[in-house]
Amino acid sequence: MNFIDTSACDALLHSIKGLQSQGMTLAFVCVRDEMRERMRLSGIEAVIGCTNFCDRVTDGVRAWQKKERLRHLKEPKEPAAAGRFDRQRQRSPTGSPTPGDIRNGTRRRYFP
Repeated sequence: MNFIDTSACDALLHSIKGLQSQGMTLAFVCVRDEMRERMRLSGIEAVIGCTNFCDRVTDGVRAWQKKERLRHLKEPKEPAAAGRFDRQRQRSPTGSPTPGDIRNGTRRRYFP
């Protein structure tokens, strides 16, 4: 694409804000200098951020991968769900299986 006019910039800006409100990030690759200048003047560059403009597709993919790695490092880790064999089995006072043993399909014979 070689040209973008004012109405297209406004429509693009509206679309970008809509995507960002849904938690999406938009990036541009191989944008020509004239186009980039028009995007800057219309406020698109300020909304997207200058780091989301890349010269090559591989640069854009690498930047995205780096952001994803950093995002995963910042997210709190949830404890892994305990598996059938990780749980401690508790005996009831009578030695019979507990309701949890029956529900989880791990019925065993207990001897008092």
